[in-house]
Amino acid sequence: MELTEKLLTELQRRLKIGNRRGVHLNAIPANSRYKFDLNRLSHIDKNLPDDFVKALLSELPLKFRISWKDNVPDLNSLFEEDQSQLVRITKAFENLINQTEAIESEKGINTFGFGFPILARRDRADNKLTVAPILIWSLRIKRTKEFNTWEILRNEEDPIYINEVLINHLQSDVNVEIEQIPSDMLDDGLINKNELIEICSKLIRTVNTAVPADLEETFKKKLDKISSIGDKAHYDKLPLNSTNSFIDFGGLFSIFEVQKQNIINDYGNLMELEGINIPLEDLEGHSFQPISSVETDPSQQSILHSLEATRNILIQGPPGTGKSQTLTAVLINALENNKKTIVVCEKRTALEVLHNALIEKGLNYHCVLVRDIVKDRKTVVDSVRDRVDNSEYKRYRYNYSKESLDNLIQKAKDLITSINNKHQKLDKKLIGNKSWSDVVGDLLAEIKGNTDDSNLNIEKNLFSYSTQELNTLLDLVQKGQILYKEFLPIEATSFINSLKLVGDNPFIIEQTLNEDFDVYSKQLSQILVLLEANRFEFVNLRQSELKNQITSISNCIEKIIVKGNELSKLVSNAKDDFIDFRNIEFTQQFEKISQIISQIDAIFSNNENNQDLTNTDKINGVGFKLLSVFSKSKKQTITDHIELQRNCVKLDECLKISKDFQILSFTGDLEAKKNSLQTLKTEIAKLKNCFIEKIENEFALFNLNSVLDTIDNGKHFEVIHSIINDSNSSEAFREKLQSIQATFKNYLSEIDLVFKALLEDLAESKDIKLNQVFDKSFKENKEAISELNAKIELIKDEFDSKIQNEFQQISLLKANPNEIEIKSLPILQEKVNALAHKIESDNWTVERVKFTEFYKFISDIETLIRNKNEYFKGEKDLFTIEFKWCQFYNGLSESNKIIVNELKTKENWRKAFLVFYLNSMLVNSANLHLPTNDEEHKELDKTLNGVEKEQLNFIKEFWYSKQIDATREFEQNNNGLSVGNLYLKKQGTKNIRLSLRQIVQKDADLFTSFFPIILTSPDVASNLFKGMNGYFDIVMFDEASQLRLEDNLPAILKGKQIIIAGDEHQMPPSNYFSKVFDGAVEDEEDLEEEKEEQIRIDKVDILLSCESLLDFGSELNFQRKHLDFHYRSRHPFLIDFSNYAFYNQRLKPLPNNFDYVPIKYVQVNGTFSEHTNEAEAEMVLSIIDKNINRLPNGEYPTVGIATFNIAQRNLIKSKILERQKFSKFEDFNAKMQELEEKGMFIKNLENIQGDERDVIILSTTYGIGKDRRFAQRFGPINHSKGYKLLNVIITRAKFKVYCCSSIPEQVFMNYKEYLTTEGSNNKRAVLYAYLAYCKAVSESNNDLRLSVLTTLAENTTKSAGFDSFKGGDLESPFEEEVYQSLADHLGTEKLIPQLQFAGFRIDIVYDPKIVGVPKIAIECDGAKYHSSREAYLYDRHRQKILEKHGFVFHRIWSTNWWRNSSRETTKLVDFIKQIESTTNPNYKDYSDTAFAFTDDTVIIKDYVSQTSFIDIEKDNETIQAIENVASVQTNIFTDEVKINSKVQVRYVNDGRIINFQLMSNKKNMTKVIDGIQQVYIESPLAHSILGLRVGDIVKIGHLDNFVEVLKITN
Repeated sequence: MELTEKLLTELQRRLKIGNRRGVHLNAIPANSRYKFDLNRLSHIDKNLPDDFVKALLSELPLKFRISWKDNVPDLNSLFEEDQSQLVRITKAFENLINQTEAIESEKGINTFGFGFPILARRDRADNKLTVAPILIWSLRIKRTKEFNTWEILRNEEDPIYINEVLINHLQSDVNVEIEQIPSDMLDDGLINKNELIEICSKLIRTVNTAVPADLEETFKKKLDKISSIGDKAHYDKLPLNSTNSFIDFGGLFSIFEVQKQNIINDYGNLMELEGINIPLEDLEGHSFQPISSVETDPSQQSILHSLEATRNILIQGPPGTGKSQTLTAVLINALENNKKTIVVCEKRTALEVLHNALIEKGLNYHCVLVRDIVKDRKTVVDSVRDRVDNSEYKRYRYNYSKESLDNLIQKAKDLITSINNKHQKLDKKLIGNKSWSDVVGDLLAEIKGNTDDSNLNIEKNLFSYSTQELNTLLDLVQKGQILYKEFLPIEATSFINSLKLVGDNPFIIEQTLNEDFDVYSKQLSQILVLLEANRFEFVNLRQSELKNQITSISNCIEKIIVKGNELSKLVSNAKDDFIDFRNIEFTQQFEKISQIISQIDAIFSNNENNQDLTNTDKINGVGFKLLSVFSKSKKQTITDHIELQRNCVKLDECLKISKDFQILSFTGDLEAKKNSLQTLKTEIAKLKNCFIEKIENEFALFNLNSVLDTIDNGKHFEVIHSIINDSNSSEAFREKLQSIQATFKNYLSEIDLVFKALLEDLAESKDIKLNQVFDKSFKENKEAISELNAKIELIKDEFDSKIQNEFQQISLLKANPNEIEIKSLPILQEKVNALAHKIESDNWTVERVKFTEFYKFISDIETLIRNKNEYFKGEKDLFTIEFKWCQFYNGLSESNKIIVNELKTKENWRKAFLVFYLNSMLVNSANLHLPTNDEEHKELDKTLNGVEKEQLNFIKEFWYSKQIDATREFEQNNNGLSVGNLYLKKQGTKNIRLSLRQIVQKDADLFTSFFPIILTSPDVASNLFKGMNGYFDIVMFDEASQLRLEDNLPAILKGKQIIIAGDEHQMPPSNYFSKVFDGAVEDEEDLEEEKEEQIRIDKVDILLSCESLLDFGSELNFQRKHLDFHYRSRHPFLIDFSNYAFYNQRLKPLPNNFDYVPIKYVQVNGTFSEHTNEAEAEMVLSIIDKNINRLPNGEYPTVGIATFNIAQRNLIKSKILERQKFSKFEDFNAKMQELEEKGMFIKNLENIQGDERDVIILSTTYGIGKDRRFAQRFGPINHSKGYKLLNVIITRAKFKVYCCSSIPEQVFMNYKEYLTTEGSNNKRAVLYAYLAYCKAVSESNNDLRLSVLTTLAENTTKSAGFDSFKGGDLESPFEEEVYQSLADHLGTEKLIPQLQFAGFRIDIVYDPKIVGVPKIAIECDGAKYHSSREAYLYDRHRQKILEKHGFVFHRIWSTNWWRNSSRETTKLVDFIKQIESTTNPNYKDYSDTAFAFTDDTVIIKDYVSQTSFIDIEKDNETIQAIENVASVQTNIFTDEVKINSKVQVRYVNDGRIINFQLMSNKKNMTKVIDGIQQVYIESPLAHSILGLRVGDIVKIGHLDNFVEVLKITN
């Protein structure tokens, strides 16, 4: 949309003109509470005004004290009301302090200042008077702890600036440009006297045509004596015009709201551009990843999703719906998506909430909050320098990767898509308007009462699954069952083919049938005769075959027996052969040994007497050998000795290698051998004598006689085999043993062969099929042969029976006669074929006679003939009944015949078919998108938890890297200038300390890289980013209902994507209160509503008529997004009123965690006087004192006090401040200090939007006046948009609202009539309805509460009526079946169907009704938001809310119940019992929280008498007003102040002791008799202390003058 010059010019004009009644162009104090003429201080001290200006121009820091606590004349004048100036000064200062505190709390800006001096002139355009301050000093004013004392403060951060509204006004009126204050003039933070005169002189010379030469001297003189600012009549008398202006050296303290010159300048830049527009179409080629680390509900997530393509978004965020959380999520995801964002808002609280939320996420280096470009420069610079001054920052290059985050996000998206697909699958209509869950429920209901098997053999593609098809088929099966029920008894006996039942003459059909059946009987008889002939022939043939088989087997058995008898002979031969061989072998060994022994004997014989022969040592000695040279005998001895040694060794070796003599040895020296030789000979002789016995034993070890006794052939020859393998055995011996072994192996093989032959014969014998095996020893196998013979005999005995059975098994009709060799078989086959052919051609039977099997054929023919005979012999006309059924059945289509055939066996055709049809429909529709468990939800939870950490890590890494890159790029492009020099903390000698604006102008990209999120006001946005249209990726506006279009249009243009967030039902921008500020009206209730402007058609005019930026976005059709989930109120009753009155029940509040009364209504019935209600103020303090207690955690709840006008706010503040001065209120003051530290506020309607507290105390303020009349004037609330103000003030509480009201009950209880008259929920009508609602909730009057809500609902455009649903009918057949299944197992007492909870309806709740055991929320198939992109989140969000409120959330799936309902029922019941049997370890009892805000409000009569500081004439009204209680207090003290009492008091302000006597005579009031002053009974002092007792403290008049009664003498 193009922004025309007309639009821009008019918006700029609005800013330039401002409000002519405002202080910037109208400094005349007149009746304004907020314009304080400096010269009024002369009432305290005539020099105070001059002293202040001197101090202002010369002192920094400034600390100027204003006090009159010591100005005390005599008693009669001390408290008189003629000191009205002091009273007005007090009220003025208190008003200024209260209002500037309220504005600073709301907007974060100090607006208290001093305007000086004053320029007076008349405008050229309309000759109207302009009286405006030229310069404005930003100051602070504060109360001190002393009575009637304040301090005016200023430090170096408080700026001095020229009145830019005046500058703009002069330029607009006479085209005069006024220069700004030179920067060098402000270097010291002061404007001194000479500089001030210079500024004023230059201004006069610029605007006036004629200027006196002594202008500066004149100004100097005027400056020495500060004057008062005149009234309008004074300036009307002066000769003022547009070229003759006058400067008055008077000044005023006032509230100087933000000047908007920066925005005006931004408009100037815009108007220089051509074709500037706000694009309205969606973005192309734009990307925005919407999954956030900030937890979102479905309506919040929908906003993030819309940012993927939507350019302009309008967020409607009702109270407490998480708007700030939504915007935080947008900001964080903008960072992830590499986008820079500027957030614009005038509300300090809103910006701080977002700022703090980002800081909590660790993003303090990614955002900055700038409300004041002077004061917040330090924050900006410190943040940048913290980073760039870090040595690691300069060296480090951050390597970031998005892979981990992208993987998690993609996984989350895949899971979300899958879950959403399953929601859509469940919501898809299968038949008519029934979804998957509905069909499953219907199916389960039908199955429950169905005793039939529902498995029908019907093709599922037979159906189209439509409502019409189903109804048609259900009618058909119902009719079919009626006919079939009559036919069913016949069906068992019926044999006739229904196709033969044709024609009109059943008698002919019957006769023909009988004739044919007679033929069947005759042919059947012939066939049976032939059958017996075939049988006889077959028996003879088979008996011959058996005889031949037995003969062959007997021959084999005979061979086995013969072979077994051969073993003994074979063993004898082997033994003889073995003994012969061993004898030869022994003889050879003996002869060899004997030969060696003979040689040894010969040597010993030849040396019989030679002692040296065996003496080896001697022979080997040198002497013996030497003698042998000379002695022949000694030489022979040596020779014989050697020969003897050789033969002895030879004998020993021979013994060792001779296997039969190895047991003998011949060892030792020669002497020993000589002695043992005879023994050796004896042993050899023994071995020879025993040898025969030995070799027989050796043979016996072979155990050859038992080779047939065992089955293991390997063991038969173990001994022989070991000897063969013995290396000591000779080759010849091994060969001999191998020969014996081979002989016996061959024998055993022959045995095996004869047994094998027997087995083969048995196997080949078809009639002797015995499972015989011969796998044991020969002996055992021989015994088995005996058993075999017995079995063969048994076979012979049973053979006749067997062959008869064989004949029965022969397929006589298929058998080949040549193979079976039955000669009469072909004749039998021919006869059977003929009969079969006739029966088939006659076609009388329903069942075709089967020709394949002979005996079945015969049986079927016999059965057929028998059935026919019985059919026609019955008493009932079966033929007619059968004919009717056949007529129906034959008329069906083939597919319907299939259905009917399948249903014939069912007891209830309709139910059986419906079960099959529904089940087939489900099978046909089923796929993997059907949910069956929670696994994807659980996996999504884990994944999103991972996203939270990874997203923030990535953001920090990514932007840290960008900041490093931006720093390096800046320093490369700016030789000699570092980032540290640009962001200079203090002025240096080399570098200039630039302002924040100059820093941004130097390199905006660097600034926004350091701070990719900037939170600021419209003015600062235009100041820092003037002309930077489209610079930011996103521009975001919060609390947009309070943002004026003219203030924010330049900011809109700074973003490519626009997000406007607010609430159309909350506070609009207005001038309700500016008129009070300017004194146009005395208080809000005097405001008259401005008339509606005319209807506009022109687009520009329509846009110009937009009250707020929110309206502007709506007019341009920004995409609307609603936030629906309400989180603030901890009890739904706190938001229900607004929900029904203003939001068409759209909001979904959270339920309360504990039972308590969330609204306490207190009918105060105080008097509304001078715009305040003293009794309500006292009740507010009483509630704080007596009803606000500590929470279970030891802290006080947060508290907010909300009033319906400013005066009541100020009154409550003043009462709290008064108590701070007295020690008797020490406990109260300590509590107040704690509450204030926790953020307690006292605000009126105007500036409470955006705040929330645990407890809100409302003072509705208005009530019956002193004249006992009720005016029903409620100021802005009674205007056409007054409901918005009410909506704001009543939706601030989280836990509790105390509503203190003096509006008569008989008035507001008539709310219905007022609502009817009003025609909408607005003005006083809706206020009365709210009071009635508060009363109903407070008194637990549910009928009245519902009545109020119903009336409100019916009075809205939706007209939905009140939804009091708590539980009721179930939504789907599936839920009904689950409920019934649970009821069958657990009863209904603990089951709650369709429980409404937190804006949701839980399908089924099981409440164990046991403390500490959680309720179970049973969800059938998930939330019903199947088509929504956020469907998955509705499930997650609901589960989290329920679990946070102590529920156990349990999903069940219709798909599982469809597959096996009994199993799922058991699982669900078991789960419930498991939960019921265990206590919840996370269970928390929140009931103690209610003790922090109790309902037993204290009766104030006694309280007022002791502590109230209100006027005496109001005391009785106040006392009687509170709770309408009139209990009488018992007088404890007998003495109280009366006429003529002598009283001693302490003047609390300065501690003086004063004695006086109350006198009824006004004369001689100045007399002092015996130190006692005479005081007139009608004086303010007397009025205040009458009726008091010793110890009482009372306030006198309207100043902070207090006295304490010390002594009374009557």
